[in-house]
Amino acid sequence: MNERYRERIELIFIAILVAIPYLPFSGSIDDMGLQWLILALFSLCTSCYIFTLKASIFHERSLRLHSSIVYILTGFTLFVGLSILFAKNLSESIVAGSRILIFLIMTMNISFILDTRKFYFICIILSVCLFSESIYHLYFFL
Repeated sequence: MNERYRERIELIFIAILVAIPYLPFSGSIDDMGLQWLILALFSLCTSCYIFTLKASIFHERSLRLHSSIVYILTGFTLFVGLSILFAKNLSESIVAGSRILIFLIMTMNISFILDTRKFYFICIILSVCLFSESIYHLYFFL
């Protein structure tokens, strides 16, 4: 795959990821249900993209997964999986556990997609998006 083409695909993935919190609510009982569904489907798409990368790029980027934050998140996810066995409200525990699993998979996918050269630029964009979303939610309390 062409380097320029790959960079554009990865930039589109990041743009879609940034746009997910701004999707309208679906009117269901769980307000964030649509966002979690789209995040899960998006996670599946990015996973398929990651497995189509060349072996050299895949190996280079897989070295990023050997960080302490990934180990902590993986351990936490395993702990959540075990705690489902002892939960009083099984359905709520499965929903919360699946969301944590989606978060773990998306974190690993983002570590593959993000290029270290563009990391600071993307962090600035994410910070601006999070700030605008925080202001939007705080506006209702004023």
